[in-house]
Amino acid sequence: MKKSMQKGFTLIELLIVVAIIGILAAIAVPAYTDYRIKARASELILAASSMRTAVAEQVQSGRDLVDIDGLAAGATQYVAAVSVTNGIIGVVGIDAAIGVAAADHISIVMTPSVSAVAPTNVVAWSCTMTPTKYAPGTCAG
Repeated sequence: MKKSMQKGFTLIELLIVVAIIGILAAIAVPAYTDYRIKARASELILAASSMRTAVAEQVQSGRDLVDIDGLAAGATQYVAAVSVTNGIIGVVGIDAAIGVAAADHISIVMTPSVSAVAPTNVVAWSCTMTPTKYAPGTCAG
C-alpha cells in the first residue's frame, strides 16, 4: 500500500495563519495611527519656526518680549493659525485634518528665553504640545 502525500494546507493550519495576521494587525494599526498623527503634528513645529526667526530678529533689534505682538502666519493644510503674543508663539492645529478628535485638540506653545548676559539674544525655546502623546521629538519637553 502506497502512502499518499498531502498536497496543500489543512484547515487548522490556515486558521492559525489568519489568527497570527489578525493579532499583528491589531497591534500595528494603532501604532501606525499615532505615527501618522505625530508626522502631521510636526507641521505645527514647522509653522512655528518662521515665527521663531521673526521673534529672534525683534529681540536682536532691542525690543522686549512683552512688546512683540501681532506677528502671524497663514493657515496650511494642518495649521489653523499661528500667532505671537508677548514673544510667545501659539500654533493651533486643524484637528480633523490631522486626524484627532476635537477632544484631543492639538496646539503648540513655544516660549523664548532671553539671555541675561546679552539681552538681545534668544538663547533657547521651550516647547509644550497638547496632548503630549502626539508631540514630535523636537517638542518632547
